[in-house]
Amino acid sequence: MIQAEQLHARILEELDLSRDIPDEELTELIHRVLDEASGREYIPLGKKAELGRELFNAFRKFDLLQEFLEDDKITEIMINGTENIFLEKEGKLIRSGKRLLSRPQRLFIMCQGNTANRNVPKYTRHLSSPRMFFRKK
Repeated sequence: MIQAEQLHARILEELDLSRDIPDEELTELIHRVLDEASGREYIPLGKKAELGRELFNAFRKFDLLQEFLEDDKITEIMINGTENIFLEKEGKLIRSGKRLLSRPQRLFIMCQGNTANRNVPKYTRHLSSPRMFFRKK
């Protein structure tokens, strides 16, 4: 089965990182790569849409953390290494069940928070090694 990581790598191969890529152009590239992948292997429509969102979030937002940042019930996200992502949701601390694939992915999310993401002022970020916190204001 085609993995998001494979698609992410394929998109990176095609991106011209020497310039700013408009969202529309990135979306077209993601759709093209997904169409190519689904030509080689069947991908259900729902899964294809989910992969499209995940890939867009990986390049333009906070990757797998984006869904947590958009959830109004989650007030804090705590990352400890790559294996442990905890959420404070409605006053309770829960483990997310998601994990970062690698230390580079964790560092990429930190860089997104520092540069590419225009929504950063909405969050207080406490970054220290090996932990990273996002607290909604």
